[in-house]
Amino acid sequence: MAAGFTILQNNIQLLEQRLVEFTKNLAEELFEPILEIDLKIPITEVNTQLSAELTKLKPFGVGNREPVFLTENLGIASMNIVGREKTHLSFRFYAGGMYFGCIMFNKAELASEFKPGDMVDVVYKIKESQYNGNKKLDLIIEDIRKNKSSC
Repeated sequence: MAAGFTILQNNIQLLEQRLVEFTKNLAEELFEPILEIDLKIPITEVNTQLSAELTKLKPFGVGNREPVFLTENLGIASMNIVGREKTHLSFRFYAGGMYFGCIMFNKAELASEFKPGDMVDVVYKIKESQYNGNKKLDLIIEDIRKNKSSC
């Protein structure tokens, strides 16, 4: 959808001032990006079978967005800042007797907001990787927050 209008050259600065004035009264939440989640899922359902089903949906791109998942109430077992530039966060989570790792790229600044023992909700994408012939599922964190019921 597109729209347009005509404005006299000498009114452009006035328009800009009024638009700036108008946006000052808008709620900050309106400017926060919206994270679309496809499915809330328990971590026990993240497995190679799910990964195989996701593979059938490829290729991902414009018009076919990669699925994004939410798992709530995960415990942080450990957390480290990683990467050559120390810009990424590596987490080890626990839930239902399972321990598993996840990575969050370019968000090392969030490290001060979390500590081992915190219960969190995690939004992520599932990637399958292979190393020395062994397949492995990688959970790539898109967003993380403290679980509201544990705050």
